[in-house]
Amino acid sequence: MTEPWADCRRLSHVDGLVAGLSALCGMLGPKVLPFGPGGHALVPRSVAETATSAWFGGVLSERSAEPEQPLTDELLSAAGLVALRRPVPPGPRVVETDLWWATGIAWVRLGASAALAEDCLAHLETRSLLGNLLVAGQLADALTGQLTVDALLLGGSRPTPALLHEAHRQITETDRALSRLRGAGGFLADGPGAAVHLSELLADVYLGGTP
Repeated sequence: MTEPWADCRRLSHVDGLVAGLSALCGMLGPKVLPFGPGGHALVPRSVAETATSAWFGGVLSERSAEPEQPLTDELLSAAGLVALRRPVPPGPRVVETDLWWATGIAWVRLGASAALAEDCLAHLETRSLLGNLLVAGQLADALTGQLTVDALLLGGSRPTPALLHEAHRQITETDRALSRLRGAGGFLADGPGAAVHLSELLADVYLGGTP
């Protein structure tokens, strides 16, 4: 993992998904707003408010707020995120750059997933459930899922669309399994389910579909 991506993962793990995403956006350069293949963007509020350039798969254009459509959502607003949509400009995207960005998003999501695993472990300890073989097995499966993503992203080969789709799918499955281990509270808007939902939205926006 390159050092900047390590920082993104660490920040997402320690300070939350938005902190990791902010660091990743900063890697594009100052005042750049990244849009996914479908013309959607999901970024920290500070990025949406200050960006002067729109980024479409590595192709930069001057940003004009006029054609942008804000997508309001209470959960996004509470998290400090802004969702936007605008028409995709004509012309090809730079595939390698899209893959680079999707790899960074995967590291950000993996950091948040690691934080969720720690939260889940602490929850299970307080309820003396770690000795339950079924629960222990489900937790082990979830942690194995995270290690699988690590291996996919650190495999040494250049990322491919199939590899990245598999990595994001694995993160989604792992996070959903961890949410279930938190019980009903794992799916509440003010519980860990909110972070899981936002993480899936990131993949949906920048991978071009829910993995």
